[in-house]
Amino acid sequence: MAATQLRPACPDPHAPAPLDDPVLVTLEQRTADAIIAAIGRSFEESAAPVAIRDYVRRLRQLDCPPEAVVVHIKRLLARSAQPRLRTAADRRAFYGLREQAILFCIEEYFGGHAEG
Repeated sequence: MAATQLRPACPDPHAPAPLDDPVLVTLEQRTADAIIAAIGRSFEESAAPVAIRDYVRRLRQLDCPPEAVVVHIKRLLARSAQPRLRTAADRRAFYGLREQAILFCIEEYFGGHAEG
């Protein structure tokens, strides 16, 4: 009888980054960097959609339900943006971008975007 291989479980979205999953850690950093770099620019023309797509794919591989994926992206955005939002204009731009990123994340989870 062949041994069954356990699938990794969805990491707790309220916990710090799971250091035991280097792929997820790398994707989180790449996603945070891409979203921060997109502040004040066009979301669609930035690296953010590709980074979010890869991040969502990894979370789906870990069997994360959609609500956990949304919490993951929101917490990732909050952690990465907090030290960089010094002015009211920065915060307004970030909040608009955050909404786009969350919507894109949900659409990507449910297959709303074609492969790029």
